[in-house]
Parts: sequence; structure tokens; C-alpha cells
Amino acid sequence: IRRPPRSTPSNSSAASDVYKRQLENVIHLSRWAEAALQDIKGYKVTKNIVDSADYEVPQERKRKIFIGSKHRHITLTPPPNLPSLTVRDAFNTITHNWGYTDHRPETVEKFKTVHSTQWVSKETTSDYQGTVRLAWDQPAKAITNIKKAQILHPDEDRIISIAEAMALQGIPEWYIPEGTATDQAKQIANAVPPRLAYHVATQIRNSAFKQLTLN
Repeated sequence: IRRPPRSTPSNSSAASDVYKRQLENVIHLSRWAEAALQDIKGYKVTKNIVDSADYEVPQERKRKIFIGSKHRHITLTPPPNLPSLTVRDAFNTITHNWGYTDHRPETVEKFKTVHSTQWVSKETTSDYQGTVRLAWDQPAKAITNIKKAQILHPDEDRIISIAEAMALQGIPEWYIPEGTATDQAKQIANAVPPRLAYHVATQIRNSAFKQLTLN
């Protein structure tokens, strides 16, 4: 939950007073948690289900976003005429690929047999959460922790690199996540794609200033 600073100037103060709470979470939020969010006192709370692929992000990533307003419900809609980005588009932005995983020969042989572009359930003897092969000219599946899910490169028999996972989230190359490779993979998986955040924030801002003009 994000709250504005207590002291902001003129119109921005009024706008931040109109809309103060926003929460992003995965689709499978429990019913009691949803009910609690919908019942926040003093706010009109709207549940939105968005797909990052509709917001200039090269991956299919559905999330629930709850927006609370003191004055009106805010429904998110994808902006018109946005490009539909693919794995190819994302990987073409990479100038330096890094963060590869070293695979054992038997793992590489197993990857050679994987052709499905839909998630395949994990093996009971594996610590991984599933396997999927990316397709060049489609958005990626949701980028989860690449240290726990086997998200395979479209052509190469390996898990995508840290740099490739970042590109599929729309995270700029200049940003370097901190910690070990496992820490970095977790940070990337947990991130809200920046372009999605931008478009959501833009719609909230536009709705806030629309309310100001009505006052």
C-alpha cells in the first residue's frame, strides 16, 4: 500500500488527498483478503484485473490491482494503440547478456525435449515449479523466479538469463539488482513491470485531476 507524503504543494496535495491507496497482488488473493480490501473505511475500492501484455510489457502477467478513492471508483483500461511486444522485441534491447545458469549435461538433454510454450507441471522429484519454452514472436509467460521455474530460451537449451528476465519485465539495463543470483532472480520476479506501473499511475493521476476540476 502506497501513501503520499503528508505535505505536498497546491493541486498535488488535493490530488493526493483524493487517491491514497493502491495495492497490486497476484490473481489468487484469498477471498477474506479481498473482502478486507473492499471494506476499507472511507474509500471506494475497485478491483481491477490487468494483463501486463496490454500495457507495453512483453509478457502475459495477470494481476489484481485494488485502487481506493475517497470520491469515485477507478476502473483501469488499457490505453489505445499501444504496441504488442514479444520476446524478440525484449531480447533485441539487450546489449550485454549476463546472469546465465550453469546446467549439468543431463539437464541440458532434458531441456532438448521441451517444446511446449505452455507451462508443464513440475516433476515430483524436482525442486522447480514448472517448465515452459518461450516463443520468439509471442509475449513471454509470467516471469516467475527463474531459479525456481524453468523458463527456457526460445532456441537455446537453457533457462533464460538474469538480463533476459529483466528485459521481459521491461526493467532498463542500467538497473542492476543486488545480492546473489538467487536474490536477483527473486527481485525481478517480484517486481511490478515499470511500464505497467507507469500506465496505472497515469490513469490514477488523470482521474484525480478530473475530480479536481469538478470541485
